[in-house]
Amino acid sequence: MKKEITIKQMQEYLNQRYSTPDRRNNLRLAMKLVEEVGEVAEAVNIAQGW
Repeated sequence: MKKEITIKQMQEYLNQRYSTPDRRNNLRLAMKLVEEVGEVAEAVNIAQGW
């Protein structure tokens, strides 16, 4: 099943999921985001047969 999501919805989800009261974990969150983007890129490459 294909589900579409808007950028705004993704931003709201990430804010709810990773928000901290003092926002000191921004570096940790940035590292996690880069890791996740890399995993998505790898999956896309595999799906495309690259």
